[in-house]
Amino acid sequence: AETALNGERYDEMFLSLTKIVILMDTKTGPWMFDLAKRMHNFLESSSASVENVKRELQTLCDSYDNRQSVLLRKLLSKSIDQDDVTIKRPSQSSIKQKKKKHNHSLPAHYKSTLKLLQSSPTLLSWDFLMNDCASSSSDSISKTLSLPSRPIFVDSCQELECLQSKLHGVVGQCESGVDLSLSQFVAFDTEWYSAATTTQLATIQLSILEEGIPSSWVVDLMCADGTPNYSMTCDLLRWLFMESELNLVGFAYKHDLHMLSTYIGQEITMSPKYIDLQLLAAHQMMEEEDITSLPGLKSCCDHFLKFGADPEKNWGCYSLSKKEQCSEWGKRPLTPSQLDYAGLDAAVLLVALADIIVRAR
Repeated sequence: AETALNGERYDEMFLSLTKIVILMDTKTGPWMFDLAKRMHNFLESSSASVENVKRELQTLCDSYDNRQSVLLRKLLSKSIDQDDVTIKRPSQSSIKQKKKKHNHSLPAHYKSTLKLLQSSPTLLSWDFLMNDCASSSSDSISKTLSLPSRPIFVDSCQELECLQSKLHGVVGQCESGVDLSLSQFVAFDTEWYSAATTTQLATIQLSILEEGIPSSWVVDLMCADGTPNYSMTCDLLRWLFMESELNLVGFAYKHDLHMLSTYIGQEITMSPKYIDLQLLAAHQMMEEEDITSLPGLKSCCDHFLKFGADPEKNWGCYSLSKKEQCSEWGKRPLTPSQLDYAGLDAAVLLVALADIIVRAR
């Protein structure tokens, strides 16, 4: 972690600290204070800006919603503040102040995009991701969201051509002159793995609506440099993220775009075509419950399922599983469970966006 910090490779530092937290969490005795003290010492001895370290690591933590990310946030806070005071829940007045600040921080093009989407019919709902065979039962056993069909694993030039054709179909809808709708959006997410001292992309997941139903592709990014697969994959990513006019929705995607820029060898710049669902979701959630920080994807889904639950549909008993989040994405072949997890993490962004549109009307 210290070596990665000195090189300002924050993604690698995040991976190393996560592994340390997972290991220390198995210990029976107290460990947080001593570890925070050690981290404080190497932060002080580093030439890196503490504020930059804090901002980058918190951004990465926001991409996850599990015990390890919570512990890492606490470790980061204690190592910088160097105290052993339990973080207290903020007062109602400070929550209101944060609400006001967060509402004002929503980018203008997000508001205009929402307004345009509100004028189009929204048929997409969480029902499309409730494919559990027992979902019609009246019991309250927790069930997990799932895709209506298994994602397609893309690891050949032929499959890349098929995917590109699908994406060009979405471009056709954007250029047809019709009102903006969810069918003109592409959702994306990535999975990555640690290789020796570096962090590498393992897959990128893309999801679109086909006849109103979410479909997902999991693109293999572990093809060898110099192969036709690698060249075609880079061309597809450059076109999608840098050249096309497609509307792209991700979740806390700053790290994703950084990794993708490294992969294709060109810097992907931000533009109004990008929508961060984390910001939109937090903005909406502020209206319905007290939140004091940017939520993870699972928290967003849990919130919308809980507060939009229809008693007859029993939405509240469903949740987004994060079981495969820390699995071995660098191994091939990927398991069916990993494919389902990856594809769902992209598709769920479209469904959550549809839910936000309905609530904002």
